[in-house]
Amino acid sequence: MNCLNSYGDASGQKINLVKSSIIFGAKVSADAKRAVKETLGIDKEGGDGTYLGLPECFSGSKRQLLSFLRRKLQGRLNGWFAKSLSQGGKEILIKSICLALPIYAMSCFRLPKDTCARLRSALTEFWWSNGNNRKKIAWVAWQKLCKSKDQGGLGFKDLEKFNQALLAKQAARVLNNPDSLMAQVLKHRYFKNSSFLDSGVGSRPSFAWRSIIHGRELLQQGLLKKIGSGSDTVVWWDRWILDSIPRVPDYRQGSVVDLTLRVEDLLIPGTGVWNQELVFRTFTRKDAEIIMKIKPEISHTNSVVWGLSRNGSYTSKSGYALLEIIEEINTSQVEIIPPVEKKLWSTLWKTKTTPKLRHFLWRILSGALAVKERLRSRGIQLNITCSSCNNGVEDIGHVLFHCPFAQEVWALSSIPMPPSGAWSRSIFLNLHHLINCGKRKSQAPETGQVFPWILWHIWKARNAFCFEHTRLYPAVILDKALVEAEVWRELQVPTLQRTSQVVVAQAIRNWKKPPTDWVKCNFASSWVNSTSVCSGAWIVRDGYGKAIFHSRRSFPCLPNPLEADLCSLLWTLEDMANMRVDKVIFESSSPYLREAFRLNSSPGTNPMVSRITQLFHGFSELCTELVFDESNKVASFIANSVTRDQRLQSYIGSGGPSWLQTLISQKSGFDSS
Repeated sequence: MNCLNSYGDASGQKINLVKSSIIFGAKVSADAKRAVKETLGIDKEGGDGTYLGLPECFSGSKRQLLSFLRRKLQGRLNGWFAKSLSQGGKEILIKSICLALPIYAMSCFRLPKDTCARLRSALTEFWWSNGNNRKKIAWVAWQKLCKSKDQGGLGFKDLEKFNQALLAKQAARVLNNPDSLMAQVLKHRYFKNSSFLDSGVGSRPSFAWRSIIHGRELLQQGLLKKIGSGSDTVVWWDRWILDSIPRVPDYRQGSVVDLTLRVEDLLIPGTGVWNQELVFRTFTRKDAEIIMKIKPEISHTNSVVWGLSRNGSYTSKSGYALLEIIEEINTSQVEIIPPVEKKLWSTLWKTKTTPKLRHFLWRILSGALAVKERLRSRGIQLNITCSSCNNGVEDIGHVLFHCPFAQEVWALSSIPMPPSGAWSRSIFLNLHHLINCGKRKSQAPETGQVFPWILWHIWKARNAFCFEHTRLYPAVILDKALVEAEVWRELQVPTLQRTSQVVVAQAIRNWKKPPTDWVKCNFASSWVNSTSVCSGAWIVRDGYGKAIFHSRRSFPCLPNPLEADLCSLLWTLEDMANMRVDKVIFESSSPYLREAFRLNSSPGTNPMVSRITQLFHGFSELCTELVFDESNKVASFIANSVTRDQRLQSYIGSGGPSWLQTLISQKSGFDSS
């Protein structure tokens, strides 16, 4: 209390003893409690309340303590506004609100499996219900809904995976910030004589520590040894190559395996260059090619980084992605989606129609419509003959394409039939044809893009006939679809006009001249893929817009665009330093560089960033700017000449061919402001 009183005297903040409470352990006697209360002057006992939405004490049944999550979620889902939402609205509600409700709890503790199951059950029931508190058939499993949209899912989160990905964030903080108060407390309690990654659960661990250990299991799966000198990286023990996940390399059949081999033994002594012959002799060809792309920084010590992000820092998004990759690797029967089907799923979500109809198209492809054939597959005994034509099994394809009623609607529309002259038995092929019709230049947009409304009204007409015994004429159905499509298109026109104005406004933002006593250096890189040569280019212009020098060079294969941008910037800075250029403005249109330097203090930062920072300090005055692509067009054009035209020869000069001089003059004088 003396310490707290001293703090109050110094800061002016005084503890309100009337509002304060004390939490006692279960084994504290009544006499001890009374003595402590009298000494401190606090009468209330706490522990039953909440702090930041979580219980103050986590003793007893964790399922019971965390049951409030289900109640809060159910309260949101039972709100009056949720009952009137379309599928598109429900998707937004689930992603932005429902899955966000338990995030703080999941960031602190590992939710029991029963709690996750109850939350998942509530979300599933809400997704498939129609708002009148009646349970509906879940046509697609929640696991499938949690897949990405280009894989046939809806991009929802699997709660158990999401929970572990969030807890791994806490584990990463302990690993990367060992001097923080939380890390020091945990070290003193659980791993006083070992490192965090090697520590065990310990004796009498708290629920919070066991939760962090659960997150650490994921973190360890994605940690990658970043190669510096290679002296402390054991080749056959450490994860130092990155495939789909960080892993230990595979040894080549028939090669001699030295268990003490270190990465530095694979380098030519005194250099950062791989001994190519030794690498290909020791490892499989696949792993050898991966290793040859690694750029050792022999002036740096090896470091441990998160291997699934460009900047080496852990993110819950990349952690969740790693869990999905691991699940695919460990699953014996992996569902491989053909590229053409994956493309159709992606295109479906870009269809120009309402969110409700995009979800309707998804339900068609997913088999999630309550036709008789699908109801029979769920154990409901009924006659599966089509009620409309009394001929053929009523499945989704029959209702929307093959029933005489549906065929009459399609015949009246302006949408052409498939090349075969008839609708396919495959719903996939039929939707593929309809989507492609909307893309054809020869097809009027209002004609080719009306198919979602036609499908929707055919389905509504089927339901009206089955449940209300009302039969509508095909011409009426088509007319309704065309009217609704036209109304929607008219409502989009103002938005489209505003968008085009923004694009024009951005496009006229050309290169600006620097102040008279400064020079401006625009630089760019060109990267195609990890197996192709990439390039960099820069151009220096004075305050009058005149090009002083420009240059380009090619780089060996690099793993991603960020590496290419960093290599280009490092080379540009070295050239500017060698040319003794001072008072310079560096401009780039790369969004990756801003992220790299924003995380410069991160332990996972690329070693090139440190070298670039050192070079920056060598200029007496400089400025860096991120600009629009149009402002950086000359440098980008020169860089692209390597990857596009295979002009691999490096140069530095002030002249150049006429096309380059014309481009420089065009882009150097438009805006002098």
